[in-house]
Amino acid sequence: MPEKIRDIPEAKRVMEIDPKFMHLKSKVLVVDDEPFMRESISTFLKEYGYTVIISHNAIDAMQKLKEEHNIDIILTDIKMPGMSG
Repeated sequence: MPEKIRDIPEAKRVMEIDPKFMHLKSKVLVVDDEPFMRESISTFLKEYGYTVIISHNAIDAMQKLKEEHNIDIILTDIKMPGMSG
């Protein structure tokens, strides 16, 4: 298993970004009921300087959206218990 997400070949392709956008780091809300997915995505984003907020379900995510007024991006799982993403 790769030590860091950036060691995965598919992730390297995703990380090839135009340098002129590197200063635009956004605040990202990651919503997933699976701890592994939530933590993997969060770690990946943090390694590249993004501010990450995590939620374990849609109801918690809605509360975070009320509390954090400057979330730029939401990455959410579609199928979750209770309310879907």
